[in-house]
Amino acid sequence: MNFESLHQMELAWMQKLQALHSPFLDQFMIFMNYLDTNVFYLMLVAAIWYAYDQQCGKRLFFLLILNSFAVHDLKMVFSEPRPCQLEPTLGLLTARSYGFPSGAAQAWISSFLLLACSVRRRWFWIVGSLLVLLVSFSRVYLGLHFPSDIVGGWIFGSAVFFCFWKCLPWVERLLSKQGRAIKSILSLLFFSGLYLLGLNRTVEYLVLVGIGGSLGMIWAPALAEPTNVLQRLYRPAIVVAGIVLMKAIIAQPALSLLNGLWLSAALPLSSLFKRDHQV
Repeated sequence: MNFESLHQMELAWMQKLQALHSPFLDQFMIFMNYLDTNVFYLMLVAAIWYAYDQQCGKRLFFLLILNSFAVHDLKMVFSEPRPCQLEPTLGLLTARSYGFPSGAAQAWISSFLLLACSVRRRWFWIVGSLLVLLVSFSRVYLGLHFPSDIVGGWIFGSAVFFCFWKCLPWVERLLSKQGRAIKSILSLLFFSGLYLLGLNRTVEYLVLVGIGGSLGMIWAPALAEPTNVLQRLYRPAIVVAGIVLMKAIIAQPALSLLNGLWLSAALPLSSLFKRDHQV
């Protein structure tokens, strides 16, 4: 697919968008870039998992990983440049990878749809939609994506969510009938297969995070849902603190595997020494 003509029109529009730039807005949008990092997504999953609902958090974990695999392959298929690569003056930040579709837009729209199906509140649809729009706009403002990249991310992200949501009941029923050993083997085969079938072999961290998270879910003891505000605060805080600390002292590829294990197993294992585990 040739986006050249469309990109020329979008570049002209983005040149006009520079009139909105200011030191404060520039720094705010640069901060928004943090909302499209691996560490942030792990923190988001931890917050949903341990402060809101464990099942929803686990689903979000797998959805984000599947989305990441999909967006890496889609970028390889389309091989479209970013605005900052065609016109460096537009880029407050730069990136070497291809632009279409926007991974941030794809991750945020699919995550929003999953959470909206769980929360089922009108206020969440409003707030969530505004957040998706803000994150998406920040990618254009920073010169990292064309508007067409954003729309593509929304379309593909919605498609990934739809397929995930439709397959979810069948997959969960199938796994509920299996023992831990079989689940572990299936997990290893699934993530190894995604890696081998992928077009982009730079996503080893996704495989390791996925394997670590899956094995933690399978082998760690069940953890009771939070029963008070204090538990909803300290549980995700402990997991997030561990993720941040590991990033500072542990190198890849061990970091990815340990992040997945820590996210899924640290609190359930610690509950063996307390009275907040399920029996």
